[in-house]
Amino acid sequence: MKYSYSILIDASADLAAGFALREDIHVIPMGYALGDQPRVYACEEDSTALIEMYNGQRQGLSSATTQISPQNYLDAFLPYARKGEPVLYLSLSGGLSGTYASSLVAAQEIGEDYPQAKIRCVDSRAATVGIGMLAELAAANRAAGMTLEENAAWLEENRLRVMHWFMVEDLGFLKRGGRISPATAVVGTALNIKPILKIAGDGTLTNFAKIRGSRAARKRLAEFYREYGQGSDGDRIFIVHADNPAGAEELKQDLLEINPKANITVSLLGPVIGCHVGPGMCACVHLSASDSARH
Repeated sequence: MKYSYSILIDASADLAAGFALREDIHVIPMGYALGDQPRVYACEEDSTALIEMYNGQRQGLSSATTQISPQNYLDAFLPYARKGEPVLYLSLSGGLSGTYASSLVAAQEIGEDYPQAKIRCVDSRAATVGIGMLAELAAANRAAGMTLEENAAWLEENRLRVMHWFMVEDLGFLKRGGRISPATAVVGTALNIKPILKIAGDGTLTNFAKIRGSRAARKRLAEFYREYGQGSDGDRIFIVHADNPAGAEELKQDLLEINPKANITVSLLGPVIGCHVGPGMCACVHLSASDSARH
C-alpha cells in the first residue's frame, strides 16, 4: 500500500526481523565498532554479528558506537525531498545521543534547497525497542488515516508513556560509561548487585534501583510492569536482551503470570545500546496509562 508519507527510524530501534518491510518503515543504518573493526547495523541482520559482539565484549574487546551525522541524514532525507514525499522521522532519544539534533540540522538544510519538502523529526525520548514500540504505533496511526502532523503530535504526546526497565549484568560497562564510580563497581560486583535503570522523562538513562542477584533483578522488572503496565494498553510488551535468552525467557514467563493476555515480543539488543551496557542485560518495555513513572 502506498501511504501519503514515509516513516523513517534509525537502527537503534532494534525492530524485529521483517517488521520494517511489512509495515513500510525505512531504517537509517548506524555505525559501531568491535575492537578496531568498524561495522554497520541496520536492524535486519541475523543475530550472528550481534552475538559475536557480545562474545567479544566478554573477551575484553572494546565496543563503541558512531553517531549518525547531519550528512548521513542529508543522504537519507534527500531522495524523499526530491520526490516530494513527506517524511516522519523518529529518532533515538536526544538525551542519549545527538542524532535528533543532527536530523534537525539536515531537515533545515534540505528545506532551504527544497522549500516544499516536509520532514518532521520527532525525538522519541526512548531507546532500543521503546523506539520500536513507538514505530509500531506510528505505523498503526498512519494505517488508520492519521496525517503526518497528527501522527507526529500523537507521538510527542504519548512518548513518555513508554516505560523502559533495564537490569544490567556487568557493572564494568556502567563504570566505563561514567554511570557508576570504579569503587561502586568493585563493591557491587563483589556483592552481586545488579543495577536497574530506566529512561527518565528527559530521555536520559538513570540509575533507579539496586538488587542483589540476576534472577531477583529480572523479577523486579516484572514487578515494575505489574505496577505501571496494567490495563489494555499494557498488553503489548517488548523484552530485549543482550545475548541472554534464558534470562529473557524467565522474564517472559514472569510477565505472563502477571498478564496471561500479554502480547510479548522478545528481541536481541542491538549495538547502539549494547555497546554501553554489555552482555547479559535484560529489559522490559511497555506502555503505561500515564507518564508518571518517567518523572
